[in-house]
Amino acid sequence: MRNSNTLKVLIFTRDISNNPEKLTIYARITVNGKRAEISLKRYVSVNEWDKNKGRLHGLTHKARLLNSYLDRSMVRSWIPINSCCLRTSLLQLSHQGPLSGKG
Repeated sequence: MRNSNTLKVLIFTRDISNNPEKLTIYARITVNGKRAEISLKRYVSVNEWDKNKGRLHGLTHKARLLNSYLDRSMVRSWIPINSCCLRTSLLQLSHQGPLSGKG
């Protein structure tokens, strides 16, 4: 029997209204067409962000840490999930991440 459930995770950024040079990183999780969107509580400079890849440019320590965090956030599992469960898991991971998200 084939499973027709779908899971998509999109990493994107939005401008911070009081600081146009900084971006807030968000994740949009879609399961079977139902979306949940969360802030990952991570902030980056506009010129550090690669919009096409959804990652930081370069190989600096900060870039490696944040890109590693994004990779861990995007881990897909083969167990049945829904968007709310995944959102809760990502929020718990964001509180345990190596970056404080400030700065």
